[in-house]
Amino acid sequence: MLRILSLFKWVADEAYVKASTSGELDLSFAEYKISDYDKNAIEEAVLLAEKYGGTVAVATVGLPEDTKSIKDALSRGPEKAYFINDADFSGLEPSQTASLLHRPFPAGLSTT
Repeated sequence: MLRILSLFKWVADEAYVKASTSGELDLSFAEYKISDYDKNAIEEAVLLAEKYGGTVAVATVGLPEDTKSIKDALSRGPEKAYFINDADFSGLEPSQTASLLHRPFPAGLSTT
């Protein structure tokens, strides 16, 4: 039986990102979403689990108020979600996020 863990990132929706007069990106009005690549990975994991029998879990790192990301991910079919959160996680670099996700998950889960 397959046990799949799909990692995902909560990102600014590019439709709401604007450039400020100084040329910096203005995210103050941005809505957030699961990245398109990660949505595809979650949906493919669910299809594989349905086809071959198994379960899917998702995991992400974020701020405590980012629970909408978990609801969105679970609505795509996974059975479980792991949410590593802390108020100090604002503006994490990719390497910092990776080190947080490099913690042990339940035995038998593979990542997508």
